[in-house]
Amino acid sequence: LALQPSNEHRIWTGVFDEQRFLNSDGLSDLDDNGSSGDRWGVVVFAADRAQVASVLGVGKGVEMRRQWGDTAQAEEDAIAARPHEWICVIDRDGDGHLDDEELLRDYATNFDYFTMQDGSTEDAREMLGIGLNLTGEDSPELVLHHDDGGHGSHVAGIAAGFGVHGQAGLNGVAPGAWLISCKLGDNTLSGGATVTESMKKCYEYMGELQERYDVPVVINMSFGIGSELEGDATMEGWLDDWLDEHSSIVVCTSAGNSGPGLSNVGLPAGADGVIASAGLITTEVARDLYGGALVKDELYGFSSRGGELAKPDITAPGGASSTVPLWDTRDRYNGTSMASPQTCGAAAMMLSGLVQTSKDWNFGTVKRALIATGKPLEGYTRIDVGGGVVDIPRAYEALVEYADSGEAGQVTIYTVRTEAPAQPDGEAPAAYWRSGGWFPSAPEQQEFRVTPRFDTSMKGDARNKFYRAFRLKSDVDWIRIDRRDTYMNGPDARAIYLSYDADKLTEPGLYVGRVVAEGKDTGRSGAARLEFELVVTVVVPQKFDLDGEMVLSFDDQKLDPGAFQREFFRVPAGATSLTVNYEIPDGKQGDVRLVLHDPAGRRHRSGRYAHHAEHPVREYTVSGDDLVTGVWEVDFVAAFSTDVRSSFDYEVAVSGLQASPATVTAMDRPGPGEDGSFEVAVKPVFNRPFRGHASGSIDTWYRDREVDVEGAEWKYSFSVDDAVEAVEFKIITEPELYSQFTDCAVNIVDSDGVFVVQSGLGQLSDTVRLSVPAPGSYTLRVVGGFTHADQADEWSFRLQESFVLARKVQLSGMAHDSASLRLVPDVSSTVVFTADGVPPVAPEGFVNAGTVQFVSDRESRVELVVDVRLAD
Repeated sequence: LALQPSNEHRIWTGVFDEQRFLNSDGLSDLDDNGSSGDRWGVVVFAADRAQVASVLGVGKGVEMRRQWGDTAQAEEDAIAARPHEWICVIDRDGDGHLDDEELLRDYATNFDYFTMQDGSTEDAREMLGIGLNLTGEDSPELVLHHDDGGHGSHVAGIAAGFGVHGQAGLNGVAPGAWLISCKLGDNTLSGGATVTESMKKCYEYMGELQERYDVPVVINMSFGIGSELEGDATMEGWLDDWLDEHSSIVVCTSAGNSGPGLSNVGLPAGADGVIASAGLITTEVARDLYGGALVKDELYGFSSRGGELAKPDITAPGGASSTVPLWDTRDRYNGTSMASPQTCGAAAMMLSGLVQTSKDWNFGTVKRALIATGKPLEGYTRIDVGGGVVDIPRAYEALVEYADSGEAGQVTIYTVRTEAPAQPDGEAPAAYWRSGGWFPSAPEQQEFRVTPRFDTSMKGDARNKFYRAFRLKSDVDWIRIDRRDTYMNGPDARAIYLSYDADKLTEPGLYVGRVVAEGKDTGRSGAARLEFELVVTVVVPQKFDLDGEMVLSFDDQKLDPGAFQREFFRVPAGATSLTVNYEIPDGKQGDVRLVLHDPAGRRHRSGRYAHHAEHPVREYTVSGDDLVTGVWEVDFVAAFSTDVRSSFDYEVAVSGLQASPATVTAMDRPGPGEDGSFEVAVKPVFNRPFRGHASGSIDTWYRDREVDVEGAEWKYSFSVDDAVEAVEFKIITEPELYSQFTDCAVNIVDSDGVFVVQSGLGQLSDTVRLSVPAPGSYTLRVVGGFTHADQADEWSFRLQESFVLARKVQLSGMAHDSASLRLVPDVSSTVVFTADGVPPVAPEGFVNAGTVQFVSDRESRVELVVDVRLAD
């Protein structure tokens, strides 16, 4: 070797095993030789630092950082004073020799990376670029850093790519920025799920780097999960506290991909201090990447929206062709993951300008400058697009004004809290009234408490002496403010009271307004006067006529390509089914799909497209435990990859049948081994009879239990044979537990260690299914990714297990000796269900289970589902 190991240190050897990538989300054959079982030798040794510099040079990374200023140079001088440097050699071609291999150093030193190569395989491709984190004092710590998922590389290219794909001029937003990759997810888990403390450690690392080198830092995190306690997740609280200690660091996040319904911005995007981006599809992207023909720029249908949160904060393009790893042939992705690095790149450019002119900033002045100068997007509200589409020149102008006024050393942002009955603590950052059409109307007032958050450099006495006056303005005529001007004196909250004019909020629909507070006598003008906003949302739903047909119809609806429309419907108490039917009428063209959200904002269904040439009629029904009382959101989204303006009709119907018992737990049998029967008394709740039939099956071995866990991972082994055609596991968490996660991966592994199901909790509960499994043994793995390690010590969740049987016992219902049922309002009718066989004996701890369904003759709609759980 060109460098000799130091005599003062051991030589370390190890093996890089390709089997570690067996369940990788993207790649398992690292050297493209058709095998996933290769092993490569690894050697690490210490070499004299002066000798290393003479043979390999000081390193491009070291030379770059020495130019960052005195602090960075002092840091590099301290590293250079260490007598030795770690060197790594990997037998990349697997020939058993190291003398033909490259000498590798820590990536930060010279940006060294390598690929695995099989010289014996003709035309083998380079597949995966791998960098080394090679650190440690007396003994080395070697970490192989790589992107076996593709998502991170794509996002990085958007933010700061330079000459993407070798194409001159094809750059990211800020091509001069220095990129650092912090790997927070495990790609052998679904979606590259985070593990306990991995997200937090990424932020801590960047905070330490910023302090060591005294450089501007903008963090992009295109990652998150669905939120249950909007803005109150553990990670969000920790992140806001961390920003208060690192107020010069700007954090950009994706808002989430759970739209277009309201109240579904993911975590940790709900943190007050981060900049959460919605995803825009421009006319150019639709045309050039998808062959679409948008009439105007639109928000992607999946882009998450606010409600209890005054989020997203800003909007940026959410689709791009960008950099991907060598193995990945797909370079076109869309999502709010792609929007966030656009905003991140914009922030980096703005900070670069401030640094060159010796001006200061904090995360709040950057955030306020972006929000205040965003371009409006026609047809969208504050909780759809935030301040609007990022406008870098105008935002920079506003940021300069914030800097020149001294704001960077004073206030970052203002924390807003107001009444929110649906939140566990009763408050949220924005007013959100989705309460059956009720809201606190004038003369009743709603209190908003606004508290300043201060830059790290502003200490106790200065905070106590803080004073600022504000001018308050509403952008809608239905919000009334109790005062025109207000002020803050010191660090305590200031109360502002709003009332809402009910006479202007009568028509069904969505109403979003805001009160903008502008600073008085701050020395700032125009958009830079923005201090804070009070955002108010009122939902007035469509209501069904309880004495009528319980059907609402909407004809001749129109949507341009990529556009969407929303409507809200109040599902009354007693309802047991909700059905949405949508269709493209004869002679019309269209390409639309349904997206249905429950009253909590969770996306319940993303339906298939109704298309004039194929499947012009679509229908979806919610029933059973899935249907809850409250205001449901029905959204329709037109395809953006089309040039057709969509015409469609739709109707929304509810029905209500009251059943006793609500769950069947016993079956009468004439004798051992003979077919059984049971009765269900059913009564229509609303003023409409039921006409149809009832049937079902006993088809499952079922168990419902509470699982107690110690540690981050829980495993459960189970076996299946030919009698089982599928296995389902429904995992249910409480909001307080779910809010502690940054992820919760759910995998099913076969006896060979191969993941046959990779999934995870994207919301409070979810179901994983193993369909038509081969007979054998399997393991269910639930891996909680907690914000803090101590949260994993003891936790629990509810597990519903269903082993779906190949042989099913059919159930048929009759009333008055007729399978054709007519059930009239306010009259309880007995329906007798008869089984056509005897269910197999369930394993210990399980029960035989199934359902019976009452299906109306009208459009074959399921109007009632009754669970069967036979305890005997």
